[in-house]
Amino acid sequence: MSLDLPAVVTLGTSEREADAVIDEVRKRDAERFALETSGGLFAGRALVLGDIERIDPPNRGGQEAQ
Repeated sequence: MSLDLPAVVTLGTSEREADAVIDEVRKRDAERFALETSGGLFAGRALVLGDIERIDPPNRGGQEAQ
């Protein structure tokens, strides 16, 4: 069961924006997993979203963020 799209849309994004957010989270998770499998359990912890100070918003195709 996939709850990612409905969950992100519920937070107030469009489906297009939700897809961008989901893609970014999946990309970061894959990078974190690769670091952890090659460098140990804590090697990718800088990529965990809760451990960073700022998250850049997804690229909105040239539109300014509101």
